Amino acid sequence: VKFVPVAEPEPLPDELLTRLEADPALLEAFERLTPGRRRSHTIYVSGAKGTEARARRVEKCVPKIMAGMGFLDR
Repeated sequence: VKFVPVAEPEPLPDELLTRLEADPALLEAFERLTPGRRRSHTIYVSGAKGTEARARRVEKCVPKIMAGMGFLDR
């Protein structure tokens, strides 16, 4: 039997967490995403240095989350 380590999920940025808590439909859509798709949004939002930039990135993710897509999906 081979041990395969399981990666810990990325912590959600505060801006994304706040937006998800404010919109139950968005939270439900986010929870339906696969772990990889959730991670793609988390990484994209986390990559911004400032709070305002992270908030803008969250808004950019909303339509894709609602469509069931990862950030890089087309």
